[in-house]
Amino acid sequence: MDSFMADVTDIDANIGDEVIIFDNENITLEEYAKASNGITYEMISTISKRVPRNFID
Repeated sequence: MDSFMADVTDIDANIGDEVIIFDNENITLEEYAKASNGITYEMISTISKRVPRNFID
């Protein structure tokens, strides 16, 4: 099972809204890894192949 949870208590968010996880402005992959007590490679490599990816230049 794939799952991801985000606390949006203080954010104006609705079901179906676009979600950006790593944007290097609000949170970097390095900050996410540190908060999760992990490393950057682990954060990326553990995302299942079933999760769609959209890469933006």
